[in-house]
Amino acid sequence: IAAVRALRRAVHPVRCNSLPTAAGLGETLPQELTMRYAWQCDPRGLGNCKVLRMSKPRFKNAMERWRYQRETINQLHFVYQRLQRMLPRMARRVSEQPLVQVLVDQQQRDGTIAERLAHVASVHGLPPQPSFSETANAIVSEFYVSERRASRTERDGVVLTSLRSVREYLLETWSRLVETLATEEEIGFRNEVTALMQQEEERYKELVELRLRVKRER
Repeated sequence: IAAVRALRRAVHPVRCNSLPTAAGLGETLPQELTMRYAWQCDPRGLGNCKVLRMSKPRFKNAMERWRYQRETINQLHFVYQRLQRMLPRMARRVSEQPLVQVLVDQQQRDGTIAERLAHVASVHGLPPQPSFSETANAIVSEFYVSERRASRTERDGVVLTSLRSVREYLLETWSRLVETLATEEEIGFRNEVTALMQQEEERYKELVELRLRVKRER
């Protein structure tokens, strides 16, 4: 009888808002992370899910990755938001038309990436929040300060070089986020993040190609 009851408890579905627990810990995962697993039970979100019980190591790993993913997403969103404000101003201050056009185009595409990131992250339970990353803040601050300090004749080259450094940071951050999305439940999330990272790679290549073109013309 005990075995039958145990089997019934194991297969009996519960509502999808039931929180996964770590065996023997008496703790629960954050609601955002819970829904990532719950959606795997019924992609339509209409049915019920089985209780998800985790071992202590898996629970700890899930929590660590969740915190790291959240902070990484916050950093990405923060930088894209800052670029949205900075690039239009810099486009008005540089002199070479090819660079002006690149800055205008990239500002528009950055807006698309930022909106898509916010949507995708929210769907997977990690809506962007304010970032307190000193590294991310230092990267965008250096971009702003270097442009302001540059003379009129140096400004175009400084903006191009500094923006490329920002793009390099973004690519590194995207790559770190992709690496953390390794579980079966995160395959869809990983694919969407990879697609956004590829768009960022295109922005970086535009800057490299523009730099090479400027050197050839000189």
